[in-house]
Amino acid sequence: MLPNYLARILFWTGARLRNPSLYDRYRLLKQSESWPLERLLDYQFQACRALLVFAQCYSPFYRGRFREAGFEPGRMNSLEDLKGIPLTGKQDLLKYNSDVHTQYPFRRTFRSDTSGTTGEVLSFRKNEAWDSANRAALMRGYSWHGVRPWDYNIYFWGYDLAPRRRLRTRLLDSLQNRYRIFSYSEKDWQKVRARLPRAVFLHGYSSMIYETAKRVGVSADFSRLKLVKGTSEQILPVYRKEVEQAFGRPMRSEYGAAEAGLIAFECPAGNLHLQLEGVVVEEEEGEIVLTNLLSHSFPIIRYRLGDHITLDRSGAACSCGMAHTMLEEVAGRAGEMIVGKTRRYPALVLYNIFKNLYFRAGEVLSYQGIQTEPGRLTIAIEQELTADQHRRLRAECAKYFRQDVSIEFCRLEERHDGRAKRRYFISKI
Repeated sequence: MLPNYLARILFWTGARLRNPSLYDRYRLLKQSESWPLERLLDYQFQACRALLVFAQCYSPFYRGRFREAGFEPGRMNSLEDLKGIPLTGKQDLLKYNSDVHTQYPFRRTFRSDTSGTTGEVLSFRKNEAWDSANRAALMRGYSWHGVRPWDYNIYFWGYDLAPRRRLRTRLLDSLQNRYRIFSYSEKDWQKVRARLPRAVFLHGYSSMIYETAKRVGVSADFSRLKLVKGTSEQILPVYRKEVEQAFGRPMRSEYGAAEAGLIAFECPAGNLHLQLEGVVVEEEEGEIVLTNLLSHSFPIIRYRLGDHITLDRSGAACSCGMAHTMLEEVAGRAGEMIVGKTRRYPALVLYNIFKNLYFRAGEVLSYQGIQTEPGRLTIAIEQELTADQHRRLRAECAKYFRQDVSIEFCRLEERHDGRAKRRYFISKI
């Protein structure tokens, strides 16, 4: 743990060297917190049109795509005109990677890679303004909770266990006033438990933070802790309950992706606000379609990220005072299917089943669905079910699957080891 003054100096020294536009972008985002929605949307439109004009000039892939669609970026009148551009998928970015990249001599770019959890790793170059804008958006989200990026924090994330990589990671983490948990062995657990009371914020895989919350005990002092942030995975109701009981703080959500940047961050009032200054979010048939407004080196335009979302269309104002549009729900990956005897069901059905149990009966359960053959599904539950819970769960499953899928229940015994995202549905068919 670094002294606060030294951590601050190291942070801003590194930022000036790597991300010279970071502070200016952060200052803009803090100013725009108080903008009315009309001004935010106008800013968003102007930035979107500028990105599309740039992509037409410098990206061979988008130049051809716009030409085929008869789309002229310079003639855009509103964000609704985006619908004239065909959707882009991950396979497009993989197959036409070099042509998606813009042929423009940026002074500085950084290599970025997706996690590869959907099967293939996407590599691309991020221009400095894009990288800085994403970091500034995270800083703004932290500021809502009284956290500064150089505050001492514990990181629950993926890693490489190769000795040299582990040592290098430890060194980089220490310079960022960060401690990373490498495994859930008893030795490593004792190390992280000793550091938890000193942390100002915790962040990383939601399931890893949940596993930690179950082990900390009720006597620990977390008076320094200001933020517990889960990302990269769904935050199940059981996670929220366990984390608040353990740390005395609610688990907040951050939603984003490597190729999309930060999409939304949860405010102190508990609402997930879209980062309107950096992304345009559309909802098509329940799926998110995203345009990143700073992605000039590798344009992300009308990109199907693969998640189910629900935009808040109520028009209700948030008590935090910001006018930024809100996400009502991020429900998980689209496309994964449960195979019945006669029909196929989106794996999202499992999410709905357990969400219904939570809202109707207050059940907070951690689960994983596993399918090895058509028409049969095993649902592993971490908690030991009572007879009533078992009956309610089976009845809820029957509403969706009826007689088409035979359901078996078992205990989820395996503790998440933190080496990858926890998968809530695994198909071995």
